[in-house]
Amino acid sequence: MIQRLLPLIFWCLFAGGAWAVPPDLQLLVKQYSETLPKGYGSQAVLNVQASDVEGKMLLRGQVLTNKDRVALHKLYERVGKVDDQIEVFPFAQVGSLPYGIVRLGVVDMRAEPRGDSGLESQALAGDTLKILAVSQDGQWLKVLRDWDDYPGWIEAKYILRWSATDYLKWSALPKVVLLNTKPDFPRGSILPVAPKRIPPTDTTFILSPEGKTIALSALVVQPVKANETPKRSSIVSYAKLLLADQPTHYLWGGVADRNLDCSAFNQIVYRLSGKGIPRDSYQQQAYARPIAPKVEDWKQLESGDLLFFSENGKRATHTGIYIGEGKFIHSSKGNDGIAMNDLNGSSDYEVKLRKIYWGAGRILDR
Repeated sequence: MIQRLLPLIFWCLFAGGAWAVPPDLQLLVKQYSETLPKGYGSQAVLNVQASDVEGKMLLRGQVLTNKDRVALHKLYERVGKVDDQIEVFPFAQVGSLPYGIVRLGVVDMRAEPRGDSGLESQALAGDTLKILAVSQDGQWLKVLRDWDDYPGWIEAKYILRWSATDYLKWSALPKVVLLNTKPDFPRGSILPVAPKRIPPTDTTFILSPEGKTIALSALVVQPVKANETPKRSSIVSYAKLLLADQPTHYLWGGVADRNLDCSAFNQIVYRLSGKGIPRDSYQQQAYARPIAPKVEDWKQLESGDLLFFSENGKRATHTGIYIGEGKFIHSSKGNDGIAMNDLNGSSDYEVKLRKIYWGAGRILDR
């Protein structure tokens, strides 16, 4: 690291004019960003500008956590005095309601604050959010979805804004996840159990984001237990549950019901099991422990492992869940929805998948 800092160190020492062209003052911000998980969490929020003002390193911008601010401050201290004006979430521009929750159903998360922008993902009823910014017209909110720290723009009308106190109260309540879709609440919705209600053995009372008590069959919910590692058998069961719910359709960015993309299929299956994993294929691969680097290594795989494929030879562009005996379930364009394929299969599509196999990953031991 110190060798990469030398241009900045020398520039600070000779800032009186010895250097005709100063070095890139963003270098350390870029280097720190590269140490973070790609495309979500702290990296998705990090927006810091470094400049030299009268011999000091002026740092301005926004970061997700104080840990990010401290790390950047220490990096720039190595090259001189630092004027640290970095803002840590929650941000002043958002005001006194920096948190939120998706009111009902499924809402789109867009790349930009407009309806014709690319679909990045979707959020489900009950998903809690950190609000990062408000569009100029006030109609859109830039959010970080808590379940997986994924960023996107959501229309403000679909979000109930909260203070930190409201957010913490909701977060502390015991939760259940819906195993099947119900009116206004798609499969995978995570909602709290209504307090002070003693239900019949076949009924669970839940709270809607706006505080309404709703009775559901106990057969369609599963308690969410923090820090519990899902069983491999549960992963396989939930993957088969989604497979059986046909017809399905592959939807880029889709996370709800029968309209899922490949990485969302993995995510929803793990979510039903109580474990959050990153949103996109390449993020899931980076998060998992690498195993079975070649398709010929498939006997190293265990049920619940994630399979990865790459059509560009650079990073994972497709993924699915291994269920044993060479078989896996995934949502794909090749199948136009959720289907089961075989790593040793003979169909044209299965032959193609073997050619673009990009390794596997194990998450259940993390």
